[in-house]
Amino acid sequence: MEIKPQILAAVSRRFLLLALPLLLPAVAAAADVAADAAGVAEKTPAPVSATADALEQGQNLQREAASLREQADRRLAEEETQCAQKFMVNDCRNEAKARHLDSVREARRLDAEGREQEYKARLELRAAKQHEREEEAARQAAELPARQDARAAERQQQEAAREKKRAEKEIQARKKAQKREKQAQKQAKKQAKHEEKAQKKTADAPQ
Repeated sequence: MEIKPQILAAVSRRFLLLALPLLLPAVAAAADVAADAAGVAEKTPAPVSATADALEQGQNLQREAASLREQADRRLAEEETQCAQKFMVNDCRNEAKARHLDSVREARRLDAEGREQEYKARLELRAAKQHEREEEAARQAAELPARQDARAAERQQQEAAREKKRAEKEIQARKKAQKREKQAQKQAKKQAKHEEKAQKKTADAPQ
């Protein structure tokens, strides 16, 4: 038997109409998750100290939830023991289980809240640390030309100091050479006068 295209189209439209209410919440939830993720990425990171406090609060909520669950389990065991000694055993146990269920639900709520807070805090802490690294890199990049100029100026000063020292040494060397030359000239004149006197004395001596 061949199914007509009109029947297939009608069935398809009916299926879409029935499935649409089920699909819309999932689509909306996915959009909310994407918006939350974009908001976390775009907003300015919170201070590391505040994020660390939020992280600790989330962990404290999870510990509180675990403690509440443990107390509820212990209380249920005690109440069931007490119920066994009462006339309306089943009613007593049902009431104890109902109280236990309320405590367990509250513990689950606290645990879920704590886990969500811890997760968001870890994301913000990671973003804050990344922001600090980027700021430090930008600061170092901005200060690089100044540091390079400072190093170049320091090298120039050192070179100028070395050049000055070399010039001073050369001046001292020239002064010493000039002093030695003057002393040599003075000694030569003295020696010449001495020789001249000796020659004159020899010439004046009787033959």
